[in-house]
Formats: sequence, structure tokens, C-alpha cells
Amino acid sequence: MKDSAMNETGNNIKRKYYIKMAISWILVIAWAMVIFYLSSRTAVQSTVQSRKVISVFSFLLNLGVFDEETLTNIDGIVRECAHGVEYFILGALLFNALYICLNFRKQEEKLLFAETGIDCSDRFRALNCIICSLVIATLYALSDEIHQIYVPGRSCQLLDLIIDISGSLLGILLIWVFYFIREKRKERRLSLRSHRVI
Repeated sequence: MKDSAMNETGNNIKRKYYIKMAISWILVIAWAMVIFYLSSRTAVQSTVQSRKVISVFSFLLNLGVFDEETLTNIDGIVRECAHGVEYFILGALLFNALYICLNFRKQEEKLLFAETGIDCSDRFRALNCIICSLVIATLYALSDEIHQIYVPGRSCQLLDLIIDISGSLLGILLIWVFYFIREKRKERRLSLRSHRVI
């Protein structure tokens, strides 16, 4: 009876984590496709898009009408910011997906320990998630810049690659801090509960 209840609990935990992992990786792939689509747009299409963004912000902030030179400079800044934001989101999603996989492994190891008494050390730690996320994001950013060589009016630029990698790293670190704080709060709550029981 106890074994069947433990197996049922284990199956429920596995099911929950399989769903979480599937959703997290679907989000990564979907966002990578969004980046690919945006990089496939020609220079003219990209300029039209960024200038629409500028006109919206200009209207909301009541900045008036810009001359062509100022508009060109702002357009460049908007594009660089867009690069950073795209990869900030990608980095965050990648770390999230890998961290969920890490937690699933931890849960499996806890179940194994409960059933057999065999203690397993973590094969993947948060640092590994950070490194793996950054490597994947960097490789994707590099492939994205190469892809832009074949898009009319676009080019492969080192500055864009640096912005992409920096954005990814920022997104990764932000999500890591979020998970770190959440885990510490969980530990504190569990510690308080155990003291109350005692």
C-alpha cells in the first residue's frame, strides 16, 4: 500500500515536470522562430517597423517631429535596443527551461533516495544552467548574424553580436536571481515549519 502510494506520488511529480519541460522548451523554440522572422525582414521593412515604434513613442511623450538626421540616429538606437531585448528574452527562456530540467532531476534523485537509500549528487547545477544557456544563446546569435548576410540590406555586425550576447547574459542572470530568491524563501518556510512541528 505504501509502495503504491509512493509510486503514484512519483508518477504525479514526473507528469507535472514533463508538462513544465514541454511548455518551457516550446516557448524557447517559438521565441527563436520570432527572432528568425524579424532577422528575415529586409533593411527597408526593418526601418519602416522601427520608425513606427519611434513615432508611437514620440506621440506618447509629446516629443514633436524629428528631422531626418535625428530620426536616423534614433532609428539605430531603437534597432540596437531591439537586438538586446530579443536576446534578453531568449536567454531568460533558455535558463528557465534548463532550470526546470535540473529540478526534475533533483526530484528523481529524491525519489530514488526515498526508495533505495542511494544518495545522488546533482549532475547539473545553477552554474551549469547559466553556462549552457549562454552558449546556446551565443551560438544562436552567431547563426542569426550569419543569416542576416543573405537578407537584402542587412549585414553581419560584431556590435550586434556583442549586444545579443550581453542581452542574453542579462536575461539569464535575472531569472537565476529570481529562482535563487524563490528557493531561499522556500527553504526558510520549510525551516520555520519544521521548528513549529518540533
